[in-house]
Amino acid sequence: MLVGFLLAAMLVPAVVAYPGRDVNALSGRYVLITPAIGAYRKPFRAFLTTRELDVMTRMGARLRAARKVPLRVVNTGVFHVEPGSGDSPLYLAQRTVLRELQRVLEKYNGTIADWRVDIVVGRSQAYLKSTLSALGCNANFSSTDGVVQMGAALCGRHYLADNLTGYLFLRSSDDILTGAMERAREPRVGNIEYLIAIRNLSGLAHEWAHIYRAAGQNGRVFTDEPAWVREGLAEIWAGIAIVNSNIARMTYTDWHVIRLRRFLDWSRRCNVKLIDFRTGSAATNGCEYFIGPLAIELLIARHGGLENLIKVFHLNDPEQGFLDDFEEVYGMTLGDFEKEADAYIAGVRQAELTR
Repeated sequence: MLVGFLLAAMLVPAVVAYPGRDVNALSGRYVLITPAIGAYRKPFRAFLTTRELDVMTRMGARLRAARKVPLRVVNTGVFHVEPGSGDSPLYLAQRTVLRELQRVLEKYNGTIADWRVDIVVGRSQAYLKSTLSALGCNANFSSTDGVVQMGAALCGRHYLADNLTGYLFLRSSDDILTGAMERAREPRVGNIEYLIAIRNLSGLAHEWAHIYRAAGQNGRVFTDEPAWVREGLAEIWAGIAIVNSNIARMTYTDWHVIRLRRFLDWSRRCNVKLIDFRTGSAATNGCEYFIGPLAIELLIARHGGLENLIKVFHLNDPEQGFLDDFEEVYGMTLGDFEKEADAYIAGVRQAELTR
C-alpha cells in the first residue's frame, strides 16, 4: 500500500453551520490533500474540526519522538517468499514499513524478542497454504471462504500470511480471488487508486502489530479487549510506520485523512458507539477498522502518548484482564474514555459529512 503522499496543507479557517446547532459547534479548518502516490483526479479538501486538528498536532509530535529508534532490530521474522515475488514493488514497500514498525516497537522495550515469527509471502493460494502447512501452521480459513484474502496473523500468532494478490486486486468484501488475479502482472502503483495504494502499505505492519500485542500473552488476546481496541491499535501502529518511513512526503494528517476519513463511507455506515463493540452488536461489523483508530489516536494524543500504550502491553495481567490493566495505566475506566472518544468521533463524523 505504498501510497506516499505529499500533502499541501493549506489551512483555511472555517465554521460549518448545521440546522438547529450552535454555529460554532464545528469550528475548524479545511486541509488540502494532494496524494503523491496512487491515481487520483485532483487534490481535494477535507474539513477538520478544531479538536481533530489538535489531535493531529499532538500526533505529529508523538511521531517525531518515535523516530529516535535503534537501527538494529532484534526480531525481524523469518521470511518465506514465493519465487517471483521477492522483487514485487508492493512486497518491498510493505517490508520497508514493517521494518520501521519493528524499530519503533523495540525502542519501547518490546516483548517480542524471543517470539518466533514465520512470515509467508506470495501471490498464489497454493504456495501460501502449502508453506504454512509445511511450517506446522494448519490454519482454518473458513471465515474467509477458505482462502488467505490479504494479511493474517495465524496459529497462536507465530505466523504471518501476506497474500499480495489480494492487496493488488481485491477492492471490496464482495470481490472473489481468482486464478487470473494470481497470474496477472502487478500493476504500477501509479495506476492504483490512491486509497487502495495507502491501504496496501500496511499489510505486513498491521499483522505484526497483532503479533507484538500477543507476544507477551503467549499468543492469547484478552477476552475483555474490545475489537475497536484490537484493530485500532494495529492500524495506528501501521499508520505510524507508514508516515515515519515516508516522512519526506507524508504527514500524519495526510495518513489520517486518506486512510481513516476517506477510505470508506464509515460516517454513514458506522454510526455506533464504542461500547457497542463490547455488547456484540451486529452493526459494528467491520467498523472497528475505522472507528477504532480514531479512538486510539485520541488516546495517544491526549493521554500519555505511545509510552502508556506500551505500559498496557507490558502489564498483561491475566488476573486483571484488559479493562483493569487499562484503568491501572490511565487512571480512568475504559468506559470513561469511550465516552470521550465517542464525542471526538462524532465531531469527525459531522466534519466528514460536510464534504
